[in-house]
Amino acid sequence: MSDQFVVLSGDFVTIKITGSASDFTSERRFPKGMTIFELKSKLELVTGCSCSTMTLELYDTEDKLVCTLSNNDAMLGSYPVEDGMRIHANDPASKGAFDFAAAGASADGKPLYTMSDEEYRKKGDTFLQFKKANKLGEFAKVDPEAERKNREAEAEEKALAETFTVGSRCEVSVPGQASRRGEVAFVGQTSFKPGWWIGVRLDEPFGKNDGSVAGKRYFQCPPKYVLCEFELQIIGKFNEAATSKGSDGDGPDCPENSTFLDELRVEICEKHGSVENYLDHLLDSYIQSNYLGPVASEAASDTPGSVNKKCQAYLQSVCSEPVSVKSKHLHCLALGQFIVDSLLLPAFQPMHCLYSARLISLLQDMLEDKAPALHKRLMSIVENGVQLDDPDDDLTSSPEAVAKFERYFEHQLLLAQLCLAYFESRHAIRIVTECQARLGLTASLSGAAGVRTRFQQTSHAQLYLDVAPTDDTLLPTVKFSETDSDAELARLAASNLSPVEQVCLLAASDCHRRSRASDGIIEEELLAYANALLIRPTSWSATAAALLRRSRIELGLLGGSGGSGGASSRRLERALHQLEELSNQLAKPDPEFYPFRRRLFFACSLPPVWRLQLDLADALVAVGAKLDKPALAEKIIRDRLAESETPELYCALAEVTRDWNHLHTAWRLSNGRCARAARSLGYVAMVAGQYAEAMRQFELALAANHLQPKAWFTYGCCCLQAGEIEKAELAFRRSAQLEPDNYEAWTNLGTA
Repeated sequence: MSDQFVVLSGDFVTIKITGSASDFTSERRFPKGMTIFELKSKLELVTGCSCSTMTLELYDTEDKLVCTLSNNDAMLGSYPVEDGMRIHANDPASKGAFDFAAAGASADGKPLYTMSDEEYRKKGDTFLQFKKANKLGEFAKVDPEAERKNREAEAEEKALAETFTVGSRCEVSVPGQASRRGEVAFVGQTSFKPGWWIGVRLDEPFGKNDGSVAGKRYFQCPPKYVLCEFELQIIGKFNEAATSKGSDGDGPDCPENSTFLDELRVEICEKHGSVENYLDHLLDSYIQSNYLGPVASEAASDTPGSVNKKCQAYLQSVCSEPVSVKSKHLHCLALGQFIVDSLLLPAFQPMHCLYSARLISLLQDMLEDKAPALHKRLMSIVENGVQLDDPDDDLTSSPEAVAKFERYFEHQLLLAQLCLAYFESRHAIRIVTECQARLGLTASLSGAAGVRTRFQQTSHAQLYLDVAPTDDTLLPTVKFSETDSDAELARLAASNLSPVEQVCLLAASDCHRRSRASDGIIEEELLAYANALLIRPTSWSATAAALLRRSRIELGLLGGSGGSGGASSRRLERALHQLEELSNQLAKPDPEFYPFRRRLFFACSLPPVWRLQLDLADALVAVGAKLDKPALAEKIIRDRLAESETPELYCALAEVTRDWNHLHTAWRLSNGRCARAARSLGYVAMVAGQYAEAMRQFELALAANHLQPKAWFTYGCCCLQAGEIEKAELAFRRSAQLEPDNYEAWTNLGTA
């Protein structure tokens, strides 16, 4: 193996363990960050092999040898180990050590001594006699009162269990986890533990098994769709018409849930033709009002306040994060999410995965931080491997073929963009590579002499994107034997890109950014991608996304870039004007152009209009346009607090007034769920040199939301200062996993 190790994105891996010393097989879960030597130390107790002489072999799920885990200093995650694989421990020194006992013979071949049960009961100094003397186990005295209470408790448990009938909808909660919805699939007693049990078939694969325990099947279910635990709490029969678990109960009463859903499906199909058509209508209304514009006349008035609050509460229960109050027409998004969650579309079928991914994208855009709940939903889609129907490459047959072709790639590239957003770069690069191969699209960065301004006289080396034509024989135009004609041919090839090819290159540029270190050259490379897409715009969304990326690069606002300290005043001015123009698209009254703007929208990762306005505000602050009126900012925040108190407003008030007591208020108001409040308290404690308190606050923040690479890094620094080396190592490793281009995290990880 190479001495350069790759840290994979997953934290833990579940593998089977076998050893040469016995035929026993076990399954264990190990962190990928542990070294091979640490793994051998743990396997010594499992396999009976000696750590000093043990060798490990890795086998895939088909029991084929993958490699030998030979480097004791390497991390387990540096090897291609995945869930379900097997690690075999070989140790010649201990091989066969347990075979003698299994065969009923000692190491020298002599028969082992055995004793009958009758002889054992007659002996005096035994554990059986100890239990008998101390009234333990089967010899314990039976307390009539305790036995009566047990019978009453069992009767109550049985009566409660029988209130749930197989097939009814319910909502369940396990301590320490979010509530889930599903269908009761089993009610009764089991052989693995006493008492009455309720088995729930979940709507999504967030469970533990497939309806069987210890080889005995209680009901049929796909893997990981079942919750059947002692700690399981059935919250109640779930009313599908309610907008959220935390609603105040004034939703309409409905008949039996299955009947209600059937009637809802019929009504939707009668009015809109199909559930898919209705979902498209809802999402288009939301996108038009918040992303692309213009606001439709039928949606001129926003959602009523009471309905808006209920929709906000429902979406917050889905994301487990506070949602933005800037979104218009939340009822469209909430209703779409309800339809998908209610399984009006069959779970984990192509259309269900398509709309689930689109809703994840729209919901994440409403949040300040990455949502672990949405990340889990996304990974269940990606790892499930469900894809849309394979499109026909012949796009001349019909408009339906073109729509199917574009929908397929729009969905695949949306999954790639979401994987990048949730730090799953490995999956994103795989998806984009597959799309490029399917399209026959080849692109690479190259260089040529050129000028950037109209009055520049001397040519300098410039980066450009070399796009190979799909026809490898016929050139897009005649190639003249002049200097840099290759660059001109590349420009012409880029001008012939189809809309799907353009959005594929857009995703490839995002993957390129995530797979490279943050330095000055990465900005020029990304500009080469953006400029290639702007040669001949064929997709409004792709063009807007390319312009946005170019503006962010020139303003130094692109996450992970090195900044734009050397940007010229003309480039800054162009970038500011471009951001302003993009943010003004929502107000332009061009409703007939919406379908053109909507084309391939989900594949382009366009932000909502308020995000663009925030980018513009950040850019203006960066170039010096700052009012410096903290009193006015405080007044605006307090006016908002007078209308409705939220943890986010108290966090903002603390940042404006520098009164950190407001952060404690935000933490209490969120019931320990506001990661921003705990994170800010951690930064305050760190600046004050109170590293133990800073560690505590960062641990609370990361427990509420673990997808925070900068918080992990700062937490690691505090651990180093406090002398907690093991915690610092874990923190820096997690930060490097989320942001592989963070060289400071890698450097500190080496120090730890």
